[in-house]
Amino acid sequence: MKNNNRNYIFNIVHTILPILCSAIVYPYILRTLEVENMGRIGYCQSILNYFILLANLGIESYAIRVGSKLIEDKNKFNYFYSQIFKIGLVSSLVSFLLYYLIASNDMMSEYRDILMLISINIFVSNMSFDWIAKIKGKFLFLSLMTITLQVIQTVFVFGIVRTQNDVFRYLLLLCFMSLFAVIVKFVLNRRNTKFIVTAKVEIESIKAVLILFFNSVMVTVYVNLDMTMLGFYCGDYSVGIYSFAVTLYTILKSLSSAMIGVKFPIVSKAVNDKDCFKKEIEDLIQKTVLLCSPCVVGILCICKELTLCIGGISYIKSVSVLRVLCVAFIFATIACIMANCVYLPLCREKEVLRVTTISALSNFVLNMILIPKYGYIAAGVTTLISEFVSSLLLFFNGREYVEIRKVSRSMRKPAVGCLCIVVISILCKIMSDDYILRTLLSISISVVIYILINRKELRELLSV
Repeated sequence: MKNNNRNYIFNIVHTILPILCSAIVYPYILRTLEVENMGRIGYCQSILNYFILLANLGIESYAIRVGSKLIEDKNKFNYFYSQIFKIGLVSSLVSFLLYYLIASNDMMSEYRDILMLISINIFVSNMSFDWIAKIKGKFLFLSLMTITLQVIQTVFVFGIVRTQNDVFRYLLLLCFMSLFAVIVKFVLNRRNTKFIVTAKVEIESIKAVLILFFNSVMVTVYVNLDMTMLGFYCGDYSVGIYSFAVTLYTILKSLSSAMIGVKFPIVSKAVNDKDCFKKEIEDLIQKTVLLCSPCVVGILCICKELTLCIGGISYIKSVSVLRVLCVAFIFATIACIMANCVYLPLCREKEVLRVTTISALSNFVLNMILIPKYGYIAAGVTTLISEFVSSLLLFFNGREYVEIRKVSRSMRKPAVGCLCIVVISILCKIMSDDYILRTLLSISISVVIYILINRKELRELLSV
């Protein structure tokens, strides 16, 4: 249990630190590059994400699920690693060629320079082989690598981005740091793994990877389609407003994803012991609620103040969208836990695919109807509806693996802590008219009170 708790902390650092470092420089970047340029970057990134998805297929989820069972046999693991490497290389090349065709189209002439610059991420996303470190529980290595590179990147951002014309300098720095990180990880992973040239890619592996890929496609549709359709119907300004809210929403999702990332290899090994499997799911839900619930409630309470502190008055319209996305996060977390730690370990990915297809189609239809009329507000609402549909269907069909009574009992203290956060934020708003002071007081007092209320549970989680 101690090793698991340690890995929770390390993986949270590995997952969230890049976003937090971005949050540190984000106010500076927002003010320096301005809304229009941030909208261009967000629009190009939303297009790139589709091709990164194609490059990744469903490789990482499949690799962790199968690789965690082969890790004790070095020869079998090396053979499996070689299969995954070949699949990843081919998918990256195909994805890049398709991406190049889109980027070179005359309709993309305004964005072509940015699209070509960030294209390196198609290969970067698939060549780091983080799944090997996750299977082996080497989250400390991932954390240290992330800390080092993020500190360097943050320093350089302040050094080279000075005016709104430095968009390409900013993007070039991000691409270079990502490429450097992948090279280092790849070299270090090769010390413990051996590439077998003669390893044949099995049909079963391709089938499983493709099912997971199509599932990821459906998820990405209702994650990125909002941004893409906003850019098409409403322009760069709306994308800039929406992308600000999505950035904070992404931080929340990364927190729960970090918890799930640690648990996924563990539950994959425990699928044959139903009691152990259910216990691991229960433990994951308890820890996710413990860490995520105060963040959601806190952001809902001081949403306006956070927006003013981070983005300034130019992004004040993001407040309403951020509130909607905070509610969507609750359902997104339920869906993510059920899909990744219940369905996938049990090889029920086809059911996940059906659910995400329904959610993606509903998201697309609602976006077509609502975004042209209501803009970025509609984008947030359609995301909320899609996440709700996913969580409802996944939980209903997999509820036999969740002990609702035990989970509900574990939510009592976090609920009390969250209620205190609401009261504290209201009192701080009454006491001060300065939004910076209100933010600092609300966060600092709430953190102290929440820790005192949940000190036993947090001490257990942090017992590394």
